Amino acid sequence: WSFSGDLGIVDQKEIHKTIEFAIENKLHRFDTAPSYNNGKVDKLLSKYKKNILVNTKCGYNFEGVKTFKLSDIEKSLEYSLKLFHKINILFLHSPRVEIKDWDRVISLLDNFKKMKLIKSTGISIARDHYFPKSIMNKFDFIQDEINLLRLQNIKKIKKYKCKLIARSPLANGLIKNGINSKTKFLKNDYRKHWCKGERFKNILNQLKQIKKIYNGDISNFAQLYLLQNKSIEHINFGVKNTKQVEKLL
Repeated sequence: WSFSGDLGIVDQKEIHKTIEFAIENKLHRFDTAPSYNNGKVDKLLSKYKKNILVNTKCGYNFEGVKTFKLSDIEKSLEYSLKLFHKINILFLHSPRVEIKDWDRVISLLDNFKKMKLIKSTGISIARDHYFPKSIMNKFDFIQDEINLLRLQNIKKIKKYKCKLIARSPLANGLIKNGINSKTKFLKNDYRKHWCKGERFKNILNQLKQIKKIYNGDISNFAQLYLLQNKSIEHINFGVKNTKQVEKLL
């Protein structure tokens, strides 16, 4: 997602360097979705399909409308397979109240797995939209926002059998020393729409409390905290350049 431009300006040449550098350093797993910048991120990543494992999502049609109709899920997977030839994990992309017949949707994903079109099934959680165990335990993986600002999510997910993938380890880039009340987000940065008012004040207060605990680079602290957490199977780190990959390594 960080390659899409939704989280600030990106340099296309730098993105290619970053992907190549990650692959050279044995970081082969990439998380994407057809909806990231209207499919441009998928096309960019597909150039490296022979050297990477792709986790992708379904839940939006090609007009950008959220849909979990069986036919739309099938079309989404067909699109991803054309680009990548094989899919590691296929996630439902942040369902809230759209799915009425869970059995049919889960059965479809299980059939994809039986047909070896995908290796594993998953659900990417929309903020605080958790479902009963009878539904969640039918997936191989749960992907959720886990970071120093949202640690309580780990406790919620521990009750499920699925393996946990943590996304947004730096809270969409907000966990870093330079963020303050004067921070301005550019027009095309999606954070501009919600990093304001009482919500942004709360985030700044949380960051202030973290700085009291850890006096160094809080982004390092946030990443190390997740890396040592044994409840987490994988972490999706968003990067925009080779320096950020070097820092992770």
